[in-house]
Amino acid sequence: MNFQHDLYQLHDSIKKRLLQFGWRKHLFLEPSYQTAFERFKLTRCFYKEKVAFFIPILELINHSSNVKNNLIKYPNIGLKGKFNSEILISYHLNFDAINIYQNFWIVESRDVTLCGAMDVKYSNIIFSIGNFIEEYEVVNNVRTPKILRIGNQVHLSFLVIGKDPKGTLKALFISLLKSVGLEKKISDPLFDYIVDINKKYYQSLIEELDKHSSNVIEDLKAVAQIQLSNL
Repeated sequence: MNFQHDLYQLHDSIKKRLLQFGWRKHLFLEPSYQTAFERFKLTRCFYKEKVAFFIPILELINHSSNVKNNLIKYPNIGLKGKFNSEILISYHLNFDAINIYQNFWIVESRDVTLCGAMDVKYSNIIFSIGNFIEEYEVVNNVRTPKILRIGNQVHLSFLVIGKDPKGTLKALFISLLKSVGLEKKISDPLFDYIVDINKKYYQSLIEELDKHSSNVIEDLKAVAQIQLSNL
């Protein structure tokens, strides 16, 4: 409830920035047992073949990215054995730092940043980028976002824009846009433009967070710095 209260008490200017980049409105609802229960239900929702299932779980295990084992293993979810101390296991999440914090309230360093949810108009085309990492296709053993073009609108389910010294992420973006008929002369500079928008967003968010103080504020500062360090 304390965490829920801190989110509710965030200044409107911070809430606005977080909502603009894909955070969900229910995170900022007034604290109540009902709101807490609704959030709890979301943490018990799992996907199999793109169908959501609500699974009751007795949670006795904490997440850590520093261990190599993986909690979610098909067809079983769980561990077996005797343990002498705290049980830590990697949930093997595909989120970036801000999505991990939004969903699990954990500040964790990641080497990738996802583009915030946004609409970008570029070369008379509107690009809508979502935050739906569960909507993907596997191409050559690589998770790629789903893409759809309708007229002058292009929809991407998500976009990875982390550090890219080899140009792999940009090449994937160029390939995706080529599949819907857009040439490299558009996709190449557009990728850089999108990265720049995200950089400015996190810089602006940090500047606004510096004006306020709370435990959640400090967490958000750390998360925003992680996101920015990857761009």
